[in-house]
Amino acid sequence: MSQIKKISGKIPVKLHPLMFWGSLFIILSTGVGALVYSTPYGPGLINDSVVYIGGAENILAGHGYSRTSGGGEIKPLTVNVPLYSYTLAAVAKTGVDMITAGWLISLTCFVLNGLLAAWLSLRMTRSKFWAVMAAFLVVTSESVLRAHTFALSEPEFITLMLASLLLITYGIDRKNWYYAAGAGVLVSLAYMTRYIGLSLLATGIAAFFVFPKTWKERLVGIGWFLPFSLLGGILWFARNLAVSGNAANRSLLYHPLTTDKLREGVQTLMTFLFPERFNLYDKFPVLFNGLAVLVIFALVVLVYLFWRSAGKSTQADEAVGHQFAFIVAIQAVFYFVVLLLSLTFFDASTALENRQLVPVFICFILIVIYLLYRLEHRGGWKSWVSLALTAIILFTGAYDGRRAVIDLHADGQGYASAYYRNSQTIEALKRMPPVTIWTNRVPAVNLLADRPAYALLAPIDPLTRQKRPNYDSSLRSIRQSVLDGNTILVVFEARQVLNDPVEGQWLKDLTKDIPPVFESDDGMIFAVQK
Repeated sequence: MSQIKKISGKIPVKLHPLMFWGSLFIILSTGVGALVYSTPYGPGLINDSVVYIGGAENILAGHGYSRTSGGGEIKPLTVNVPLYSYTLAAVAKTGVDMITAGWLISLTCFVLNGLLAAWLSLRMTRSKFWAVMAAFLVVTSESVLRAHTFALSEPEFITLMLASLLLITYGIDRKNWYYAAGAGVLVSLAYMTRYIGLSLLATGIAAFFVFPKTWKERLVGIGWFLPFSLLGGILWFARNLAVSGNAANRSLLYHPLTTDKLREGVQTLMTFLFPERFNLYDKFPVLFNGLAVLVIFALVVLVYLFWRSAGKSTQADEAVGHQFAFIVAIQAVFYFVVLLLSLTFFDASTALENRQLVPVFICFILIVIYLLYRLEHRGGWKSWVSLALTAIILFTGAYDGRRAVIDLHADGQGYASAYYRNSQTIEALKRMPPVTIWTNRVPAVNLLADRPAYALLAPIDPLTRQKRPNYDSSLRSIRQSVLDGNTILVVFEARQVLNDPVEGQWLKDLTKDIPPVFESDDGMIFAVQK
């Protein structure tokens, strides 16, 4: 008998539910308090945040899902999928401002994600203790916490991902059509939150194909799951074709992964696995590159082992646990696959940073919980090893989470940071006449100066790594407009850009013979005053 069962056997049965829900309440309440403390200036704001907020504002204004261009024109949004903006608009309808709406969504999703992680773990292990441990690890994870401090679609996507996986497990276990259909609906919504929701489509098909015993059960499960999971994407593509002639505003173009991009992904993974403040990756890059490869290889091996074990298990509960662990593990694999395909063929600019990888990290947490449970379940000295490893993981997770809360509280993130809140360039821009603005930080101008602006783009498109078409003629047109006094250039971090041997040349060409009318540490404003 395992050590946990021995201990729980000494506690009156009637207290078990109270302890379970009480523990979850304390963990989630503490997590919410930490998240609130981490965001004293509201949620972090980056370029995508401002796009989503602008889309939500236009939805409420009756313009549909759209953006406002630098000249004030309303144009349909076709790049960012729309569900997060519609969620922002729905929350803002209650009377709060858009930034507060983003903050409330993140807080709500933080609680839901802790609960869903506990629920999935309970399904895998049939143990309330390990369910509570899963919630604790998710809530205290520095990576998870940071992802919920931004006004971005990731928290909502994680909620939909976990809920989708949960319904897939019910569809496999209970074989009712409405679980498969419901899982499909959630997958469709996840895709409408982030394109990488396509990974859940692959996970669902794999689950409904692998585990049913007969071809009839497989076809019925996939038959209910697939149409509902495709519905959102079909509607989105049809809408984009109708308003812009392009299904997703993306071109299929091969751009292989660079060494820098892979190194960025490895560093993000190592930051999740080990405390960032120790700076271990920079000290031992070769070692940790190898470790990252081993982690990915181990993930693939676990998918195979969970599948094989589910088929060989003679005990029903054990087989079901392996099945659910397989579903979580293969979702992590498919997520990586879809992400790498996107980077290689659609969008080379996607950064392999925490916000992109945190859904996989949550899958890792659930897998680790399941492995610790299996080790503890074997009894004897293995139970003590499992509990010792759990204690170490809990301690390091709580320590990292605490340090992250302290660091985040000291300053905001992105455009909510002190750097932008105290920007002299923004203050100077507010005093400029209402003319057309070209800038390299359109969201900052939109959000902080409340002015429309056009994007001042470098000659190389980061999506394709190719030179932008008609770039030279566009540069001449912008220059002439500035020289005629009809336009101003607002360049944030202009000194750093000008000093860059590659990036600086386009800005030097653009501003030749155009004097800066304002200059500060955080930017310059170029204009010809008449």
